[in-house]
Order: sequence, then C-alpha cells, then structure tokens
Amino acid sequence: MLILGASHNTRLRNCGAKSCLIMPDSRYLLNHQIDILKRYNPSEIYMTIGYDADRVIERKFELRLIENQKFEETGEANDLRLFFNLCRPERLLILSGDLYLRLAIIGDTQYTGSWCVGSDGTDNKEEIGFSSEFDRITDFSYLFKSKLSGFIMLEAQEIELAKRFLNRETSRCAIWEVLEGIIKKGANLRPIHVSSNRLVKLNGIRDLNFLKNNFI
Repeated sequence: MLILGASHNTRLRNCGAKSCLIMPDSRYLLNHQIDILKRYNPSEIYMTIGYDADRVIERKFELRLIENQKFEETGEANDLRLFFNLCRPERLLILSGDLYLRLAIIGDTQYTGSWCVGSDGTDNKEEIGFSSEFDRITDFSYLFKSKLSGFIMLEAQEIELAKRFLNRETSRCAIWEVLEGIIKKGANLRPIHVSSNRLVKLNGIRDLNFLKNNFI
C-alpha cells in the first residue's frame, strides 16, 4: 500500500500545512488515511515524502517513508518508481496524500482486479476525469464529470505495465498520466463510481471547511 505524499499542493497554502498534516479534527489527515488502509490489509504501508519531509518524519506515523529528493522537478510517476525499486507487490493499493475517505468507501471497493475510484456529482474542471466503456476506463480528460479521486488498485498485469512505463522520460508524469499510459498498453482498469459524500479531495480552505462541516 502506498500513499503519494511527496508533492506540494499550492492550492492548500491557506490551510497552513501540507495536505497529510492538515487536522480536520483532533488528528492529522494522514492518521485517518492509515486507519482506512489498515482495514483493507494490515500489511506494511509506505508513503513518499518530499515537500515538508522533516515535519512528516518527526511525527513518527505508523508507516515506512520513501523520500523523493527530486519532488520539485518530478511527478507522482517518480514516487511510484522509487516504491517499485524497493517493493515487488502482487497487488498495490494507491492513495493520494490529499484525500479524506469515509469508512463506507470500503464497502464500495470490494472488487478483484485493478480499479480506480471516480467521484461523481462534481463539475470541478480543475480535476482530471475519466470515461469508461464496457466497465473499462478508456480515456482521461478534464472535461469528464467522473473525477479521478486518487484511490487506485493495481494488480499483477497493471503493475508490470506501470513498471515498464516508469523511466527518466516519464518521471514528471502525474498519476493519471501513468494510468493513461498503461491503458494504451492494454491495462484493464475498472471504474468504480462513488458519490461525493464518500470522499473529499482537499484542494483548498473551502474543501477543508466542507470536510469539517459535513464529514467530521
């Protein structure tokens, strides 16, 4: 299991902390994420760090940290590459470091195979969305209404395709670009559509206030 947490979301500047260190209640967002991931599998959880790495390290969360020292010039693709350099998982659950999940999401994602969770009910044009056909994701665009949430499961074939995609030339890619790349190579990613009350992607103070008023 991997939390992508190396980058810095500039839209969270007004929240006073990087996303995983935001406190929607008496605990950090990262504590909530760890609790959810442990319900899927009690095995080891990894997290990539870069921006504000020292603040994450000193809080001694229950996970293993992988430092992306080039976080300013690379994307989530490099986070994945660093993880695969250390681990050879048969299944990999990936979680974006700025995502708050409700416990009910577990019941929505009890599927075998590789999948991506899309959040419906939002028209935020700043978030990448995806389209699907015959229960298979086919394309990514900012115009699609089902938004890629950053909660992803990869199994054997998709993991191998991702490893082949990751190299120096693709190190700046975002996670959706990695997924787009492996789909073109034959990856089968199932779309899982959930309502917006299952998760909140923190992109600013407005999202944080929504989280506190409606989820906590």
